Amino acid sequence: MDVPKGVTKVIVQGSHLYNVKSDSTSSEDLLVFGNLRTTEEELKGDSLSSLIQTKQSGNVLYINLSEPPRYGMNRGSQQLDVTVSAPSSLKVIVRDWSGNVR
Repeated sequence: MDVPKGVTKVIVQGSHLYNVKSDSTSSEDLLVFGNLRTTEEELKGDSLSSLIQTKQSGNVLYINLSEPPRYGMNRGSQQLDVTVSAPSSLKVIVRDWSGNVR
């Protein structure tokens, strides 16, 4: 995605940050990608399309990571790995649900 005009900082946050990696690149594009390990049963519906959401407020772009869907008696266990590849001109901050910077 193109970095929205005026954005100088990216904050990655969510209730469970799982494995988040941040890379700096010479590209002008901001990429957010990853993989999810889960069971086939948990891939129902449209729930996966809302795992990663972006919102801009002024010069900050927020990347919100939602918890993967959990179904069944044991509510399953998932592993979500996310990589944020940002232009070197952007400051990227990863923080947990309490606001602690990682």
